[in-house]
Amino acid sequence: MAAKPPINPSKAQTPIAEDDGGIGSSSKIKEVIPKRGYLHCEDELTFVLCKPKLLPLKSFTMEKLEKIQAESVEKAKEMMENSNAYYICTILTFEDELTSE
Repeated sequence: MAAKPPINPSKAQTPIAEDDGGIGSSSKIKEVIPKRGYLHCEDELTFVLCKPKLLPLKSFTMEKLEKIQAESVEKAKEMMENSNAYYICTILTFEDELTSE
């Protein structure tokens, strides 16, 4: 097999397509000026004010974390109360055993 010489881009032939007047065509745009009616032009650029967007003071994630933390604190309190109740019951039964003897 013989090696092909490299292609020189300046000598490469490109197919010439007919101009169909579509987007990206090189034909000139025909200017149309209305004979009747208003022609409106703006010389100044002005700001367009839109409705303000209200942002939450706390993000959704922060609220979720606070909720989880509050639930864990509540569970810890319940566990402490339950464990205290267990110890109180144990002490009372131990005292009852001592007094019954």
